[in-house]
Amino acid sequence: MENKKIRILIFFFIIAFSFCGLIARLCYLQLFQNKKMTKLSISNYLKKRAISTERGIIYDRNMKELAASIESYSLYTHPRKIFYKEQTAKLLSPFLKIPEEEIFKNLCKDSSFIWLKRKLNKSTTEKLKQLNINGLGFIKEYKRIYPKKELASHVIGFVGLDNQGLEGAELYFNQQLRGPQEEIEVTIDAIGRTIFSKTGNPTKSFDGFNIVLTIDEVMQQICEEELQKVCEKYHAIGGTIIIMDPINGEILSLANFPTFNLNRISSYPSYMLRNRAITDLFEPGSTFKIFTTAAILINRVITNNDRFVCEGGIEIAGRKMRCCSHHGKLSFEEVIAKSCNVGTIKAAMKLNQNDFYECLERFGFGSLTGINLPGERSGTLLSTRYWSKLTLPNFAIGQGISTTALQLTTAVCSIANGGFLLKPLIIKKITNSKNEVIKEYQPTCIKRVLHPNVAKYITYILQKVVSEGTGKKAFVSEYTVAGKTGTAQKADTVKGGYAKGKFFSSFIGYTPANNSKLVISVFINEPKEAHYGGEVAAPTFTEIVGKILAYKKPYFIPESQRIEYVDITNCNLSKPKKEDNSPTLHTISEEHIMPDLYGNSMRMVWKMLLPYQAKINFYGSGIAIESIPKRGERITPNQKIKVWFSPINISCQAKTNP
Repeated sequence: MENKKIRILIFFFIIAFSFCGLIARLCYLQLFQNKKMTKLSISNYLKKRAISTERGIIYDRNMKELAASIESYSLYTHPRKIFYKEQTAKLLSPFLKIPEEEIFKNLCKDSSFIWLKRKLNKSTTEKLKQLNINGLGFIKEYKRIYPKKELASHVIGFVGLDNQGLEGAELYFNQQLRGPQEEIEVTIDAIGRTIFSKTGNPTKSFDGFNIVLTIDEVMQQICEEELQKVCEKYHAIGGTIIIMDPINGEILSLANFPTFNLNRISSYPSYMLRNRAITDLFEPGSTFKIFTTAAILINRVITNNDRFVCEGGIEIAGRKMRCCSHHGKLSFEEVIAKSCNVGTIKAAMKLNQNDFYECLERFGFGSLTGINLPGERSGTLLSTRYWSKLTLPNFAIGQGISTTALQLTTAVCSIANGGFLLKPLIIKKITNSKNEVIKEYQPTCIKRVLHPNVAKYITYILQKVVSEGTGKKAFVSEYTVAGKTGTAQKADTVKGGYAKGKFFSSFIGYTPANNSKLVISVFINEPKEAHYGGEVAAPTFTEIVGKILAYKKPYFIPESQRIEYVDITNCNLSKPKKEDNSPTLHTISEEHIMPDLYGNSMRMVWKMLLPYQAKINFYGSGIAIESIPKRGERITPNQKIKVWFSPINISCQAKTNP
């Protein structure tokens, strides 16, 4: 009996001790660990979910909206809270335009959070809210819209459902356009499933930056209309037109056909969405003779007295290379003007293969241009170690080498601007919501590729292409045009060799020829019925220039005000090649006098300093206010010139606009 009392007493003390320990623990947690436990509790059932912010606007160069964002609401459901699933699916189907079976399937899922439809318009959202269905909820998001639809679609690109950039500028500048992500709090259950979302105000608010493209909306529209017209006329499978400013490298238009409506991406196959101007490679054909000409002139391998006989073909290493006609005896200028393959090959065969390769590499072939768009390809320029006896003559007429439309256009710009290879610009600046400039993109000179005297002489030859040769249909009545036609056979990727009846027709030109403001390239892929570049592509060049003149005639500088780099004389070609391999046609003065730059725009300063072979650095924006060296001081080739600019003020306006 006594043992029984002892056991009861021991058991009592154990219970009492445990109870006191529990009370002590609770007191400790309540009094000393209150804040910590509260935070831990909240973190266990409240989580943050990222949602899309208002994406920045994309403008053209004249601040016209090309891409913007509007408010929208996305519909989600908590399936466990919906009791009449069949009726709910039937009710929602007309509003969401989704089959009842698909909605019903989602409502039957063992989940606490299911998206039913993303980014509904305001009208549909209001109608769904009026249904007052338990278990449905809305989250505010932003929907991307493109007010111009197809315009510049390959440049602008598009976004996915979560507002992430997928193509074009939307992808390349995704981080700047998107900005930091907003977050909302969601409640989760014990195993991590979402129960419901708090649809109130986000925890953060920060819109993305805006970007201003170099594209001119009107010029882009002109190019797209003319490109569609020529492709439909000749039943071509596609084409590209590019307009660049050769002085600063800005792309004013980049059009591809076929194009697509940016608001209906899902309606198009994937191959139509890529930017073919920078992704698709092709053999340039006779347009490449521009650079063969440059190599020949730089290396002085011919004279003015040389004549080239075209018999309609030439045999090299057992292979017959044909010309479009029997041209007879031609001077070198006539060879290029008439686009004679035989004459071009005979002149190019005088070149050392290393000199030819180095010249082509200097113009950027085989390398990326560096444009701020995704997906660019570099093309192919075979190293001389792999050259055969046919490689040089093939390269001379634009065969056996591949390039992109942008790469070829950029290289021609270096002829039009007097010898500077520039990085193509597609973006002018990045701004915030207050239109304050965050970053401004300046012209970038990659390298000087040839002396302005050589560029001037090539321009003279290319003017003959339009006035006397294969490019007559690119004639513009008010301004001189320099350009080159191209008709390249397309490679047969299955059988090898060239595909019968498949051509790539092109024309690249610039105007005014002696003070170019625009380089326009037209590429037509597999035209039917006609295929010569002078017949298919050249007239499109003329149409585009005519419409640009009607839109913005002051854009062109009159021929009477053109800048002369160096006088050209016919005797230049007969002078021997210099031992130092200098790319000049005759000796120039080693010293120049610094001109008066004050009050001039950045564009004009760039043009004024082009002939001096100097390294130019610009600072600020607006008009020129100071320079080193100063006005009247001597400058020498390769000297560094610094120019400072300031926003326009009254005194400067009086100076520049008397």
